[in-house]
Amino acid sequence: TLKGSGKTVIASQLSLASNLTVDGHTLENRGTIALNAVYFIELMNGAILNNTATGTILDQQQAGFQSIYAASDAAGAFNNAGTYTRNAATSAYLRVKTNNTGTINLQTGTLILPGGYTYLNNGTIKIAAGAELVWDGGAIVATTLLTLDDKFQLGNGALTVTSPNVLTFDGSFEARSLTLKGSGKTVIASQLSLAS
Repeated sequence: TLKGSGKTVIASQLSLASNLTVDGHTLENRGTIALNAVYFIELMNGAILNNTATGTILDQQQAGFQSIYAASDAAGAFNNAGTYTRNAATSAYLRVKTNNTGTINLQTGTLILPGGYTYLNNGTIKIAAGAELVWDGGAIVATTLLTLDDKFQLGNGALTVTSPNVLTFDGSFEARSLTLKGSGKTVIASQLSLAS
């Protein structure tokens, strides 16, 4: 457990052999954090996880539940200015307020962003062939150019694209309930499948 109002900096590498709790503290990654097996990071009491421009988070957690977790938006936040890579065949959840100004790189498996949290994207999201990104009931705000090349699923949430930005879906786009809002533009380049 990392606790207190100070800051801990990972300059080289951290490989988790158990769950890590960050309690009212700031964890700043300038190197590499590896999430392996069943282990995850929990943020509580306003904790912050900063993945800087030089930082890499390699998510290979295979338990099928959260990789980074906070009980609510107020409990903690994940700021990604570097690279977050998901590379495991199973599903994983980012149950945390997320501000992406770097790269979210989904290589294999499924990454789920559940409802009840805020997700802001001012960076890049890459989905490799065969991988899947699921926004399940959360509010998505895309404030920069965002191209999703493979499978994308949207639960019961709103998709906001601000002008003059363009959200382009080159792969398949599935939505259970879809609201498109904002002054920007959404482009369906391949296929849109609506369940309601």
